[in-house]
Amino acid sequence: MAPTTQVQERQFDANCAIVKPLKCNPVLSENKSSIRGVVGELLQKSNPHKPLISLGIGDAASYPCFRKGREFASETIAAVGASAEFDCYAPSYGYPAARRTSARYYDLVPQRGWEVDLAQVRYLADSETVGLVIITPNNPCGAVYSIAHQLQIAETARELGLPVISDEVYGHMVFGNNKFVPMISYAHVAPIITIGTLSKRWMVPGWRLGWLAFTDPNGALRKVRTATESLMNVTSGPASIVQAAVPQMLSDSHEEFHRNTVKLLESSANMLYQRISQIETLNCPLRPQGSMFMMVEINTKAPSGIRDDMEFATKLIKEESILILPGSVLGLKNWVRLFFGVPIESLNDACDRIESFCKRHQLK
Repeated sequence: MAPTTQVQERQFDANCAIVKPLKCNPVLSENKSSIRGVVGELLQKSNPHKPLISLGIGDAASYPCFRKGREFASETIAAVGASAEFDCYAPSYGYPAARRTSARYYDLVPQRGWEVDLAQVRYLADSETVGLVIITPNNPCGAVYSIAHQLQIAETARELGLPVISDEVYGHMVFGNNKFVPMISYAHVAPIITIGTLSKRWMVPGWRLGWLAFTDPNGALRKVRTATESLMNVTSGPASIVQAAVPQMLSDSHEEFHRNTVKLLESSANMLYQRISQIETLNCPLRPQGSMFMMVEINTKAPSGIRDDMEFATKLIKEESILILPGSVLGLKNWVRLFFGVPIESLNDACDRIESFCKRHQLK
């Protein structure tokens, strides 16, 4: 999610992005339970005497270290623009009515590397259930599911008569010996709908372009695909000039750029995990295996005077100007989400401040 309550002044030197918080739009602040609403409230409390470091939400593409070698994106857009072939509207096919749906949330198990609680999935599913949604690599937990667990997910979906809707926005952004295996590898077990985007791996979130891919060997989702195509034409979609750039973006490997991105993220993830693990009142059950996020548990039983994750986040930004996302917004009370897609120097500074904050409150 792009920050909507702040202005970025970028200094394009070694490691950039000085962020000055502005007063949140009151419309956003009114919804205290949404991520934007909570972030807006927290930003208003930022310590004016310390530079803001955002570990709650962020855009790695705003830092030059993550843009190295990414000239191909600008060159592709320039070439498409020069052709003048995509200056017209993209085709549109109609405006069907959308039906309301509701989500039933299952748990992930931190002691098992944030695996899906499949027993709970079976308990929650009924005749009204239409799909099983997973995120791999996982945001916000940083987990990359094993081949065995992905097969278990697909088999559970088959047992329940459901397709798997696999959010793979962070696909291929995995660290160390972890391997990203797309869920389409299990399409012979259950139908797979894959969600993908350019925003994370190619570091172009401003392009606002993503896609759905149906892998359905037995044709079980024919009507769903037709309805989805109609629904996606309710709006005009991404700019046609951006759509025209996609084939070349995806066809070329850009291996050096992707290797640099993963290397930087892995270094930041390892450093953040190591630093957080040394803070007595915090606990991270899993070193991030991929994506740009890590979930950290707050020990509210420690003599810190901190009641919950919301109070932790509020006091942290007020005293140390560090923005983090309270886990209760994501359904995980007394946890916080940390974003590590920032230069390692800024991340180290943030860890110093978090450690100082925890020690200070532990003594109270």
